[in-house]
Amino acid sequence: MFGKLAVFGIGYLIGARAGRQRYEELVGGVRDFVKGEEVTTAMGFMRGALWILRQRGRGVSRRQML
Repeated sequence: MFGKLAVFGIGYLIGARAGRQRYEELVGGVRDFVKGEEVTTAMGFMRGALWILRQRGRGVSRRQML
């Protein structure tokens, strides 16, 4: 319990010192990563796979999907 509280306190202090500018840098980096080509491609693949699984769950055969 004390260890978790200490880690939280250290994280809070570092975050408070970094301020809004560092927060914006971190958020910008995450946004750039998510908008990257690799992540976009992987998300498209996952959407397609989930669509196929959902169709199969409804009892639709492969021939009916095409």
